[in-house]
Amino acid sequence: MRKERKIIKNNIIKRSVITSLLLLLLAINLASSTLLVSGEAGGTGKYLEINFISLSDTPADNAALLASDCEVTATKISSDQVFTYAASNELSYRQKVGAGTVLLDANADEGWEFCHFIIRDAEFDDLSEYKTEKNDIVEAVFKREVLTSDITVYVEGGFGEVYYQGMLVADQTNNAENPVIITVDYGTTPRFEFVPAESYHLSSVLVDNSVYMDLILTEFTQSYEFPIIAESFHSLVVTFSQDGEAVIPYGSDITVFLSNAASLNFNYVSGGTAYGNEIFSLLDVVVWSITVQVDELGDQTIVALRYDPSKVPGSEEDLRLYRCDSEDAELYYKSDVNDDGVVNGQDDKIIANIVKHPKFWDPEENPEYDIDGDGFVNEIDLHIVNSMKNLDLNWIDITLYVDTENNIIYGVTEHFSIFRGR
Repeated sequence: MRKERKIIKNNIIKRSVITSLLLLLLAINLASSTLLVSGEAGGTGKYLEINFISLSDTPADNAALLASDCEVTATKISSDQVFTYAASNELSYRQKVGAGTVLLDANADEGWEFCHFIIRDAEFDDLSEYKTEKNDIVEAVFKREVLTSDITVYVEGGFGEVYYQGMLVADQTNNAENPVIITVDYGTTPRFEFVPAESYHLSSVLVDNSVYMDLILTEFTQSYEFPIIAESFHSLVVTFSQDGEAVIPYGSDITVFLSNAASLNFNYVSGGTAYGNEIFSLLDVVVWSITVQVDELGDQTIVALRYDPSKVPGSEEDLRLYRCDSEDAELYYKSDVNDDGVVNGQDDKIIANIVKHPKFWDPEENPEYDIDGDGFVNEIDLHIVNSMKNLDLNWIDITLYVDTENNIIYGVTEHFSIFRGR
């Protein structure tokens, strides 16, 4: 066998000095493992397929390997033609190499080490020769080097806690000057959970100081799971806000949450505060009041509202999101004291009866009857209801699309007022 290897090596050197130098550099700089493959003489349609497999054979490691820059090259000895099989490119796994002998080199990406080739259940660790069959398959086995990644975690604002593997790792005392470092292994997908303090909610999640996560990626503000860890440093910046508010950072492509059912995505914003709350809900109709206080606002903001599919009487694809520019919209829905979706004589009757008989009103049971919020139900509240009766609100359709899988309706707007999803 050693004699045959020597003959093969000599033949390669005689063909080209440049080729021999290239192979020598590959052997020194890339620490490649080499294997000779021979096609049957006179054969046609010879395909060689390379499968990339991690030594641990776990889903996480296999996925990380297929996302790496590990590769195998097959060089035909007769023509120096090179076929490249890239772990990250599934389309390259099966190629027509034709008949003849090829030289296989397995090149490991950073964080990986080549182990061996597997051919018809036999392992080949170094230079060897064998004859292929038509549509032969070679398994290239790599193992992950022992690598870890540091994830910097801190709370940018508000009150709340961050958990990892069921353990508290950060809260409001861990700010940018006092972050927490969590060390995880390469190939893992670490998950962090968020628990806001009472009267607070998750406002935003910034990953790697570059991307703000949305409602879906945070499992509706409950947690965030990193993709397969393949880099040595990551970061997680969490912001909590008081209920009904959201702190808006400065920048582009900013996503903030008003609750686990509503979010805003700004294509550009100077930073400030968003305010929002649900002011009306009846069957498939949900009305939100959303305002934004900023110095500068881009020309496009995406509003996302979560809906309950069990309350949709028809097709979810037919749901629409509307914006109302009327300054009376919020007052209109406050005047709808019986929550039937319209202000009419029935609402007028309820308020008028309380005005005549104040003892019938329990402020704790029905605070919504105090329309102007002065602590009394009187003629002023009755006048407000009368002024809202049969008011024609101007609703503008701003629907972008409906995500029926995650039950979210999206709309795009250039300014803010009252929003209605139906």
